[in-house]
Amino acid sequence: MLQIELGHSRSTEHMYRAKETILLWAHEKIRLNHKAFYLTCFYLEMLSKLALEDDLHDEHGEFDQSSAGHFRVLSNALFYLDQQLKKSSFSELDQVFIFLTKLSIETGVFPDVKHCALSGEELSKIEDVILLSEQGGFADLTCINLEDQQHYFLQGKDLSKWMRYISTTKYGEIEELGIPSTSHVRALLSFLCFQYQFQESDFKSLTLFL
Repeated sequence: MLQIELGHSRSTEHMYRAKETILLWAHEKIRLNHKAFYLTCFYLEMLSKLALEDDLHDEHGEFDQSSAGHFRVLSNALFYLDQQLKKSSFSELDQVFIFLTKLSIETGVFPDVKHCALSGEELSKIEDVILLSEQGGFADLTCINLEDQQHYFLQGKDLSKWMRYISTTKYGEIEELGIPSTSHVRALLSFLCFQYQFQESDFKSLTLFL
């Protein structure tokens, strides 16, 4: 993490140069673990698609906080990823699930984790729950046409439980989730890709750890 002071280039006002660079934080273990490194690449890919490009010519740009939430999620994700590696308790599935959940909160697409998006029924009273991208939330499987039910991941109840816990817990205080399979992560990623109008194939680093 760098703090950079920019200055105009001597040759043209349209170019900037780094007058001073201060290292605020650097990871120690990520580069030594290939899965953690691939995960970091995915984080950066995702944020590069969501964050707005900074306009250095905007005199009021320093007051623009539209991407502050994105940076907060990314910086927390990298810091605590490095911390987990130091403790030798690293789970790439847990880490990416936490990252995606926190990102959904910051970007305003976090789903209702208490009620069915179709019937309004409490999820705790529903046996089979799915994450329904088209409705932007969780839903009772029985609310879906019978012929379509086979296309949905049926572990939505676990997803809603984990997402609810993450949403109410600070990044550094989140305990091990024990995400059992890549299918759980892919279900959440598919939901977010639908909301952001992305394709999973847009992420070159995804196949390296999922």
